[in-house]
Amino acid sequence: MDDSPQFIVYTNSRIICPYCVRAKAALTEGSYTFEERDIANPVVKAELLARRPSARTVPQIFVAADGTHVGGCDELVGLIKEDGLDLLLEMSA
Repeated sequence: MDDSPQFIVYTNSRIICPYCVRAKAALTEGSYTFEERDIANPVVKAELLARRPSARTVPQIFVAADGTHVGGCDELVGLIKEDGLDLLLEMSA
């Protein structure tokens, strides 16, 4: 079994972010795996901005396999509700 995360979730440990908490809970409840990356680290922040220069909020969620940008919490939850997250993963494989 592959232990690689399905998603990369950029968060910021310097703030209490209810959207980050909600996104991580939604992924966990859906049995999705993810790697959390903290933009409080300047190297990680630069990585995020290289991937998504327009990113101004957290969380920012990407498919780990191909880097497809899912969006933030609202987009993630919307995809989960519409069963679109599994389709996105299939397309990214």
